Amino acid sequence: MALKLTCPGVPDIYQGCEVWNFSLVDPDNRRPVDLHAMAQSLDRVQALYAHGYPAAAAWQDLLGSGPDMPSDVKQLVTWRLLQLRSRFAALFRNSIYLPLEITGDSEAHALAFARILDDQVVVLVSSRLLASKPNAGWGDTRVALARAHPGLVRVQAWTNWMTGRTLAAEDALTLDEVLGNAMPGGDGLPFAVLVPADALI
Repeated sequence: MALKLTCPGVPDIYQGCEVWNFSLVDPDNRRPVDLHAMAQSLDRVQALYAHGYPAAAAWQDLLGSGPDMPSDVKQLVTWRLLQLRSRFAALFRNSIYLPLEITGDSEAHALAFARILDDQVVVLVSSRLLASKPNAGWGDTRVALARAHPGLVRVQAWTNWMTGRTLAAEDALTLDEVLGNAMPGGDGLPFAVLVPADALI
């Protein structure tokens, strides 16, 4: 969902697919949508941002454990990233797409790109193929930022749009820093959406 809502193009989301939906093709995907239940779920996830950002414990509850991840987390990601697209509408409509280099022992297990328009920028860093990743942490794996484009050089600090974690801008950031999975109290999200901290003031 994070890639769908940050890549170039218009995200195509079927009604009812803001939460987990394991329907197949016709006629399964034509089942009625429980709009009342979805409205209640949306109220719950929006309340997590009522006074800032969700705490690490809230993320752990959202992500659950094992294969049965609660539906709220997908709706939260959908809603929160649609907010991002609304706030930076011109960026998502007209920006360039710039793949970012990832280097290190686990470089095959992550991808990153920037969307850049004039002085606006959004960066997505996402894990991939984690089932075949040999180590729990990211070690020396880094994403190159500042040298990739002049629009990235001016950024003094990054804020994770989802979690509120702030990162100092450097030429390259470790994926442990960006994704936070190996950090104490980390949220455990498999992706990060970074915006310049001063863009949120």
